[in-house]
Amino acid sequence: MTPLSVKGRDLIVPNQIYYWQPPLPEWDLPIRIVERTNQKIDITISDWSMHWHEELEFQYILSGGIRLSCGNQAGWMYAHDLFFANWCEPHHALEFEDGTHYYVIQVDLDWLLKEHKNMRLSRYRDALTIYAQNFDSFIHQDTQLCQLMDEIIRKYHQQEFGYEIALKGLLLQVISVIFQKYFHIPENMETLTTYDNSLRYTRHVLNYISHNYNRAISLETLAKETGLTKSYLCQIFKKHTGCTITRYINRLRCYRAISLIETGMSVTEAAFEVGYSDYNYFSRIFKKIIGISPTDSMKKISEDLKQ
Repeated sequence: MTPLSVKGRDLIVPNQIYYWQPPLPEWDLPIRIVERTNQKIDITISDWSMHWHEELEFQYILSGGIRLSCGNQAGWMYAHDLFFANWCEPHHALEFEDGTHYYVIQVDLDWLLKEHKNMRLSRYRDALTIYAQNFDSFIHQDTQLCQLMDEIIRKYHQQEFGYEIALKGLLLQVISVIFQKYFHIPENMETLTTYDNSLRYTRHVLNYISHNYNRAISLETLAKETGLTKSYLCQIFKKHTGCTITRYINRLRCYRAISLIETGMSVTEAAFEVGYSDYNYFSRIFKKIIGISPTDSMKKISEDLKQ
């Protein structure tokens, strides 16, 4: 990692490596809250490297500053700012100011927005997963959200009787505020007050791919899973995600291959593990999506580990 000096402050710039972070354990309370500083002992590779996971993530800045990247956005976050990384949205830290202190909060989306009788919470879960790029990731000086985050952290650490219920309620309030203030409804999206079955079908396909990406996935299989025709399935998937089913599968496989390479697995083995039987085909797809060859990616990872 290369130290820089900006405006008199010492900063650290990481190498960019993509990897997939494993999901939260299936605990009774699927929430992870970690306190971090920018001291070397406290910063993990998950802070520096481009990664994604199936949980929602919030980074709540207490002091100092972090320059973060999420999707196609990048920006500085300072004290009392809140960074929001959506479901499976690639993100990582670019730079830290000296003395930065912050919390990372991850929460399982299905647990948080589980369907309840007479409450169609799944419509909001679908919006979070399918329209991830329509949410603001960089939220500055929102007093209401800061108060909620302070209370979430306090409840999590004190663990008084009933704290699990309190945490879920507070997190639902956070999501409510984000929907009201920081969600940009796309023109092609039906109103959230009317449940859209095409959203449900698209999310079902996303979940199926997420759990079966290393197997052969045909359009026929996905059509059978949803009970839709192949042409209609392709139409609604492209409408809600902005890309084709094939491109989505290849992108997911390539990102997860990098996470395996980072653990020391060979490029050939990683290609096989994520579902490619032909290495040359994998190499072409990888370079098209990531921008460099799998071999060059492995070299970057090796160089990073030596530093």
